[in-house]
Amino acid sequence: MTNALKAICCLIVLSVVGFIWSCGPGNQPGSNNTNGTPAASGEVKPAPFPNPNIPGFNFPEQAAVIDGWVKDGNNAEIYKHGWGIWAGLTTATTQVPPGGTQPLLTFETWLTPDEMIAMINAKPIPRSNRANLSKPHQFLHAAAKDKSFDLGDTKPAAGNTNSTAGNTKPAPGNTTANTGNSNSTPLRTRPDFSNAVSVSYSPPASKYAIDNKIFLWDTLKGYGDKGMTDIPAFPSDAITIKPVFKVIEKSELNPAGLFVMPSWPGPIDIVAPFPEPLWKSCVYVDLKNNGKGDGSQDPTCSNATPATTYNLTDFVIYTLNQEDADFYNKEFGLNAAAGDTAVLVGMHVTTREVKKWTWQSFYWAPNPADPKGPSSAEIAKARPAQITGAPAHYAMAIAYAMVFPVQPDVGGQSVGDTIYGYNPYLEAGFGPGVFTGSNSFVTNNKGVKVATDAGVRTNCMSCHVYASVTASDPCQSTTPYSGDAYVSLDDPAFKDQLKLDFAWSVQSNIQKNGAPCPTPTPAPATPSPTR
Repeated sequence: MTNALKAICCLIVLSVVGFIWSCGPGNQPGSNNTNGTPAASGEVKPAPFPNPNIPGFNFPEQAAVIDGWVKDGNNAEIYKHGWGIWAGLTTATTQVPPGGTQPLLTFETWLTPDEMIAMINAKPIPRSNRANLSKPHQFLHAAAKDKSFDLGDTKPAAGNTNSTAGNTKPAPGNTTANTGNSNSTPLRTRPDFSNAVSVSYSPPASKYAIDNKIFLWDTLKGYGDKGMTDIPAFPSDAITIKPVFKVIEKSELNPAGLFVMPSWPGPIDIVAPFPEPLWKSCVYVDLKNNGKGDGSQDPTCSNATPATTYNLTDFVIYTLNQEDADFYNKEFGLNAAAGDTAVLVGMHVTTREVKKWTWQSFYWAPNPADPKGPSSAEIAKARPAQITGAPAHYAMAIAYAMVFPVQPDVGGQSVGDTIYGYNPYLEAGFGPGVFTGSNSFVTNNKGVKVATDAGVRTNCMSCHVYASVTASDPCQSTTPYSGDAYVSLDDPAFKDQLKLDFAWSVQSNIQKNGAPCPTPTPAPATPSPTR
C-alpha cells in the first residue's frame, strides 16, 4: 500500500481504522492534558497548535520581534522560542484513538502530504494509523548526488544471514570502518541503522497547501508560465515537521531482550561523512522499563549495563499496526510486525513566522542536560519547566540565521561566525559529494575560509533556501544542497527556477497526472560571485 493511499475524508477529520498509538505508559509527559477523551467514531481531528503556557512565549511571534532577536544575537529569546514550539508539539490532545489508551500528541494529529494530495484530488481513503514511515527524501537526494552514499540499513530478510551495513566508508584517518554489521556479527546484537520519517503540516499549513493545490505539477507550472519566481508564501502560523523514527522489532532484540540503538557521540571536526555505523556509540532500550540509564553511552555497542540502558518511557513512541509493518517492511526490506514499537529519535521543525522561517531540530539525548553538539548545555538549560518526561529527553539544535552577524536577504557575503543546525539522525552521514554545486563555506572573522560541505557543518536555513523546481518542468530541479553558508535570495542558482518558500517537502511530493514525479537528480548550480 503506497503513501498515496492514506488519505482523509475532510480537511479537519481523519477516518481512522484500527488506529494504534502510544506515547509511553501513563499520560504523556510535557502535556497539560491528563485525561484523554475517546475520539468519536474513530475520527481524529488535526489539532491546532496549543498554548504551552510558557511565560514570554508567543506563537506566532511577530516577524519584527524574531528578526530583532537574531540581529542582536539574543540567544535567550531564540532558545525560549524554539523550546516553546517543542512544548506545543508534544502537548497531548484530548483525542484517544480506537484501541489505544494514550492521548495523541499535537504533532501526531497533523496531515501528511499524501493526505493533502488526496483531498486536492477529491479521492479520500480512510487512514488506518499514523503516516506510513519512509526513507528520508534527503537520503534519496544525497544518493543521487553522491554515488558512495548509502540509503541506510539493509538488513536481510528472515532466513538470510548475510548483512550489509549502511554507509561504511570511514572518515579520513579512520581506518577501522567496522560497523558492527558484518556477516560475522549476529543481526540481533548490532545497532539498528534504519531511520524512517514522515512529514506533516499544521492545520494552517495544510489549508494553504490544499487551497493552493501546491503539490500539483500543473499548479507549479502555471506559476512558472506567469513568470513568477516564487510560490505564494505560506501563512505566518504555518509549521511543517519531519519526525524521525527507529522501529524496535521484537524479533531483533539482543539476547538480553534489549534494543541496541546508535546514540549520537557528538560531531567530528573534519569535513567528512559521519554516518551512524561510524559513531561507535550506543544505548540500549528496555521494553520492560527496567533500565537505569544515567546519561552514559556504550562505545563498544556490545556491553549493556544498567547505566547505558534506557526505557521506553524515555522516548516518545507509538505502536505499529499491520499496515504500518507491511509498508515499513516493503520500504526497508525489514521484518517488523504489528505490535512493534516506533521510537522518536529526532524531528526537524520549521515555522513561517519570518521570511526565512525559523529552524529548530530535536534529537534524543542520553544526557539531555548536557547534550552533544550541535546542541549545548546552554540550550538545554533554557528548556522550560513545562517540558517534562519523555519530551525533556530531547536536545535542540537551532538556526535562525545562516551566519552571524546577520547578512541582508540579498547581496550579502558568506562571512562571520558559522551557525551549525542539523539533525544527527538525518544529515550527519552527508559528505562533500552531497554538496557539489554549492558554495559551502564561511569566511570567519579571522579571515579563514571554513569549509562546510559535510553534514556535521550544515544549517537548515542555508539548505532549505535552495528548495525550488525548474519553472518549465516542476518535476526537475537544478538547485543543490548546501552546508552552512550565506545564500542570497537572488543567487544565480535560482535562474529559471521557481522557489518553493524554503519547503523541500513540496518539491519531494509533486504529483503530475496523478503520479509522483521521479526523484530529481539536480545538476551542479552556478557558483555565486558573491561567495
